[in-house]
Amino acid sequence: MPEKLYSSTFKISNTSVIISTDDGILHNGIRNWLNTFNADFHGYGDAVKIKILGLHKSDTMPIPIPENARCIYEGHTARYLTNNHIWYFEIPEIGRMAIDLNNKEINACAYVENIFSEAWHLQDFMHPLFELLRMEELYLFHSGAVCIDNWGLMLAGRSGRGKSTLSLHLLANGFSFMSDDRCFIERTKTGYDLTGFLEPVKFWPQNVRHITSINNIEQSGQNDKTVIDIKDYFPYSISKKCTLKAIIFPRWCPGKSSRLEAIKPAKAIVEILPLTMECLFSNTSKKHFEFNCELVERLPMAVLTLGKDKSVWHKLIRSFLVNGVVQ
Repeated sequence: MPEKLYSSTFKISNTSVIISTDDGILHNGIRNWLNTFNADFHGYGDAVKIKILGLHKSDTMPIPIPENARCIYEGHTARYLTNNHIWYFEIPEIGRMAIDLNNKEINACAYVENIFSEAWHLQDFMHPLFELLRMEELYLFHSGAVCIDNWGLMLAGRSGRGKSTLSLHLLANGFSFMSDDRCFIERTKTGYDLTGFLEPVKFWPQNVRHITSINNIEQSGQNDKTVIDIKDYFPYSISKKCTLKAIIFPRWCPGKSSRLEAIKPAKAIVEILPLTMECLFSNTSKKHFEFNCELVERLPMAVLTLGKDKSVWHKLIRSFLVNGVVQ
């Protein structure tokens, strides 16, 4: 690593993450992506440490992969290999990482022009970070999250189920916004903490015309969702962390009446498992699976049909949070 480094510290729940790079563009891009977790201090201690060398198109990757490294996963864009306690992660034309599991350290190199050529390239490349956080028992879910009176609600479901529409509706009716697409959950002595990953919100404008503060926003394109920074519209209604109280599985059914129905743990686990980020390490995969089973056994859960009577959505959820059961 060059002597001159740009370094930033992030605090994701109780875990510190220190990311250093020699490239200013890469540094700014990472800070923008992890803006929710920016920390003012620069302490080290027992933190996850990542060092990234910025590369240009003519540069060769300076991190070699040993010939005897064993490939344990290879997808369309990425592959993981292992050699003793060092894991290697590579996305061709984007970058490569050497991951020291024992010391929670990552040495990486990335082609700066390519990593920002598409919005998702940086997020895909930083996947090993979430594996190390999982080792700290901080689990990432592809779910929305809101809260009220420090009671957190995870909005779980695959794309198209109405998570963003519901979160914006709740935001306009007294709830605080935490995340649109990703959140972290971890155990505490008394239950579970929910930490939001605040990113731009993607939604269909026609679904939120009843929300005054955003009803004049037009659709980005014929087949594209509109994207907004929630801080521009609700700057004082954002929360970072709270106690996870319950899980809601939205179902977008605009032609039906809205209703709340109980869901059994066996069905809930089938819904939640696809929402957990890909786990490549066997020990953390096992822990995350067990954690999912624990959540569906211990937390109140319900399916909310998002019907034509939108005015009752938040009332149904408030009642569910207070009573812990479907009335």
